[in-house]
Amino acid sequence: MRATLTLMLSLLLLGGCRRHTSLDLSLSVQGSLAESHLLVRPVAVELLDPYGRLHRLRLRDAAQIDLSAPQARSAPLHLALRGRVQPGHYVGLRLVFADSAWLEAANGSRQPLKVDARGPFAPLDVQLSARGRQRLTAQIDLPASVPPRGVFHERSSFLPVLSVSTEQSSADSR
Repeated sequence: MRATLTLMLSLLLLGGCRRHTSLDLSLSVQGSLAESHLLVRPVAVELLDPYGRLHRLRLRDAAQIDLSAPQARSAPLHLALRGRVQPGHYVGLRLVFADSAWLEAANGSRQPLKVDARGPFAPLDVQLSARGRQRLTAQIDLPASVPPRGVFHERSSFLPVLSVSTEQSSADSR
């Protein structure tokens, strides 16, 4: 009984010593949609490790944003994440959006867009360490993410097309 208790306590202590790393994520927008605004609500980011395991971090504030707004295209938008991820190698990143997105025309009319919750991963090759903070910027290609459909070029879906850039900062520069 005592050996079992000692083993359980040791495992708990080892589990408590697991190191995690901080991740800063920003979103920038490339391109535009003619005379339209794209209203979306990012809710999480998913990282993929080389073994195919998914590591999900929720956003602290899952507010609706306009990806077509001039300020969205001029400066990256910081996305505050809840939690931390384990140090290690990551090979993919995907932004997860709420299932309601809207394409708003200049006259104020709104068209709902189908959101693909499990879109493709952007390629990533980053080694996260327990020291320092990793900064990632996801760039969304707006025209490619809302492709025209049909004879009259109607847009009916939102599938984020992403690329990712990385920047490592030291623990002292937080």
